[in-house]
Amino acid sequence: MSVNGLIRNILLIESESTLANLLYMELKEHGHKVIKVDDGQQAINIIERQPIDILLSDLLVTEVDAFDVVKYIKDNKKKISVIVLSAYNKQDILSKLKKIGVDYFLEKPLDDNQIDLLLNYIEAA
Repeated sequence: MSVNGLIRNILLIESESTLANLLYMELKEHGHKVIKVDDGQQAINIIERQPIDILLSDLLVTEVDAFDVVKYIKDNKKKISVIVLSAYNKQDILSKLKKIGVDYFLEKPLDDNQIDLLLNYIEAA
């Protein structure tokens, strides 16, 4: 269950099914409501229809990637914390993510420690 008692509405965009399922189960076990999609356009459609507290997204998913989804969130003044996961941790990408308003970044592949950091961040968000 959530440490601070707050249940978050989390939208998870991850095309790699093993990681998507692992994150989905971890977040659900901590009491959060999780919607799992594998496409940025699906994510935008969900954001348009229902309240989301946290977006947890792989950087590069499909034609509509995390950059596009974050731009949509910011352009539409949605109050959604954004966490990006990626195997790409080059400085120019990290700078661009920060510039567009990404709140937290984790490098893939995720180990147990990184998943704990992620869960702690979500609890504090």
